[in-house]
Amino acid sequence: MKIFSLLLLCYFSNFSLCKADWGPSSKEQLIEHSQLIVVAEFIEVTETKTADNFSTQTAKLKITQTIKGVAPKELLVYGTKSDLCKPQFIFPDKKGEQYLLFLYATDGKYTVVSGPYGALTITDKKVPWYISDQPSDLSTRKAKELTTVISEIELISSPKK
Repeated sequence: MKIFSLLLLCYFSNFSLCKADWGPSSKEQLIEHSQLIVVAEFIEVTETKTADNFSTQTAKLKITQTIKGVAPKELLVYGTKSDLCKPQFIFPDKKGEQYLLFLYATDGKYTVVSGPYGALTITDKKVPWYISDQPSDLSTRKAKELTTVISEIELISSPKK
């Protein structure tokens, strides 16, 4: 009931926390807002807290490839389901699962950029990637070869001359 009431409050009020318009980022925005882009293997959930039906998670991941930024070999990524206006990603507890991750750090704590759109599960060396650059297509993804996506990311993130 508390969640429903909060959602109604967000919908019907000018409550600043919930006025944020959120939608999937363009690939350029996703790459630009990421301080760190990596291919990583899920190791374990190191901490989960639940309060008032909201979850907070700390996931430990092993970095296998760094595409942008400087990464340690192992990484802790934080996420929460309690932030209603800015979706975050909570890792399923599947040891060994591979991800292409778009991350940013606040106070030294990494979080996935753009919620589920910034944590792409790698399946058969493919990831769900943008079908086009059109605003109407930003949430629609199609499996694309990981190497092709990484090349595209590197091209977009390289300094413009």
